[in-house]
Amino acid sequence: MAALSFAFAQGGPPPGGRPPGGPGFGGRGGPGMERGLPPIEMLVFRRDVQEDIQLTDGQRDKLDGLRETMRPPGGRGFGGPGGPGGPPPGGPGFGGQGGPPPPGGPDGQRRPGGRQDERRKKNEAAIKAILTSDQFGRVKQIGIQLAGIHAILDKGVQDQLGLSDGQKTKLAELVKAQQAAMRAQFEKMREDGPGDPEQMRATMDQNRKAFDAKLKSVLTGGQASQLNALGGKPFNATQDDRFGGPPPPPGGGGE
Repeated sequence: MAALSFAFAQGGPPPGGRPPGGPGFGGRGGPGMERGLPPIEMLVFRRDVQEDIQLTDGQRDKLDGLRETMRPPGGRGFGGPGGPGGPPPGGPGFGGQGGPPPPGGPDGQRRPGGRQDERRKKNEAAIKAILTSDQFGRVKQIGIQLAGIHAILDKGVQDQLGLSDGQKTKLAELVKAQQAAMRAQFEKMREDGPGDPEQMRATMDQNRKAFDAKLKSVLTGGQASQLNALGGKPFNATQDDRFGGPPPPPGGGGE
């Protein structure tokens, strides 16, 4: 089953836009991505991730050299040397202001194939060749921790947890319902005006927490524990461009 779309899962922007408070990926505006996990080509350029995996100077030089070839066509790359692992506010391709809507259809499922998938696979293979196997595995663990419960929207994580077809269908239904609710919310905002930014943020945060609770309810107790274990040892996130908000509490990806 294709990995599920959650463009609006954490209070993210409507298609082609972003709310006040941060860029379309990882800031207060929420991720706005079609996958359950942050892309490794963003994670590996974060300073806190590089410190966690004890990146060597030689590896950092190789990653810096790789950065220019990794950026999307017309984009601005993935941050400065050892810098934040995300595009600048309003940047292309990741829910920035005026950007294109994320992949995925109205059924809440990500469409397979395409240049973006090919580029992502190529980038991941290049990064894997620079890192040791332990470092690469640790970056994967960190991605699960930063995604929290949203990690279960990733097909690979679903397979690792052994989700049933019924559970996958339920996730797709939850994502579809969340997308519809968020679209309705933004349409109301357009009609009534922006209103109080703090109230809007509070409402979006409330919706995100409610959606997270629904996602958690899909897992069995054993699967929730397994998800927590997949995150590995606690990661000390020190950057503001965290994936979908603050880092999870100690104990890994299951929040």
